[in-house]
Amino acid sequence: MRVSSGINVLTLSCGNKIKQMNFSEIVTVKSCMKKTCNKCNTEKDLEKFHRCKKVKDGRKYDCKQCRSRREKSLHKDLTHKICNTCKVEKSIEDFYKRKLKSGGYSPGSHCKYCKSKYAKELRINNHEKYIEQGRKYKRENKEKVRESGKKYFQNNKEKINAYKRYWQKNLMTEEQRLAKNLRDRLRSALNRGSKKGSAVNDLGCTIKEFKSYLENKFYIHPETGEEMSWKNYGWGKGTWSIDHINELNNFILTEREQLLKAINYKNQQPLWFEDHLKKTANYIQTK
Repeated sequence: MRVSSGINVLTLSCGNKIKQMNFSEIVTVKSCMKKTCNKCNTEKDLEKFHRCKKVKDGRKYDCKQCRSRREKSLHKDLTHKICNTCKVEKSIEDFYKRKLKSGGYSPGSHCKYCKSKYAKELRINNHEKYIEQGRKYKRENKEKVRESGKKYFQNNKEKINAYKRYWQKNLMTEEQRLAKNLRDRLRSALNRGSKKGSAVNDLGCTIKEFKSYLENKFYIHPETGEEMSWKNYGWGKGTWSIDHINELNNFILTEREQLLKAINYKNQQPLWFEDHLKKTANYIQTK
């Protein structure tokens, strides 16, 4: 193709004849071009053939309908396939299904393991990019994300709660347990009232510093002689928990200034379960 006097011109060579056409004539010729399928031997419009750069006319030898019929027959009784990535022959069950334009499904070119491995590497190498994409999507689709989350929780409530219990028991770090317990205690104390602070952000120090602060206050059990450690941190006989030196009930937690005093790390201490019971009993008697 060449440009002459600002007009697109196509030069076609047919035997000894040379013809030049402008753009409108090219469109007309293209729409009239036909090709014979080498499978069904039927003459069809060029648009009925898939594109292919290797062929001179830019279209495959067999029509779309014949290729579709062949693909369906190939995948109908297929039980095993070679993965294009690892080059290992695997069962069809090890491949994700790919929807065909002609209808039906066929196994993908890469096995599930290779696709999963590639996706994982892609996320690791583009971690910040994916994080930002996720944040942007959540900002732009708040209601959609919220409704989707509610629906997923309702449909998978038992599964989510089971994983939470497993995570809290086996995977949660000491800092995470501290933060969770602080939030839970503040939530309980506020009793669904007006929340004007955060048990972690308004602690007065970081969780790591709070952990060191508690460790410096560890003491031996007065009856058993057992030493405090993060292994016996919890609730029940023989364990210790975090106690508010000045009880939360003595504060008006809906007022910001009093809430900051109540949840400050200096108002908290480690206390054995038995000592906690005694302190609670004395508090009730004085009230």
